[in-house]
Amino acid sequence: MATSLLKRGENAIVIFTYGKSFHIQHDRSGSTGNWVINQNRNTRKVIIYERTERGNDIYIAKRNAIQRSKESGRYVIHLTDVAYYGSTYLNWPTFSGSRNPVRYWQQ
Repeated sequence: MATSLLKRGENAIVIFTYGKSFHIQHDRSGSTGNWVINQNRNTRKVIIYERTERGNDIYIAKRNAIQRSKESGRYVIHLTDVAYYGSTYLNWPTFSGSRNPVRYWQQ
């Protein structure tokens, strides 16, 4: 479950993606976008669950900034320190505890 990736007192936004708007640069910065989120939530950690042809990859990053998307009511999350954490056999609802593609967790 995603909460096992958090330390005590830590919080995160956990996102499900197929990778269409998830980008990682060589300097480990990146972005993932077009989410309906509460941009005022104070989450520093971002956990990305990316479903690919080979499985479910997990990335952990720090939130750098949030920017309005071109799509009304949606936002792009800009990231720093993006790192591949591993893969999981868990499906999204089991991993996150919800079918919603965006979750907020606090440990």
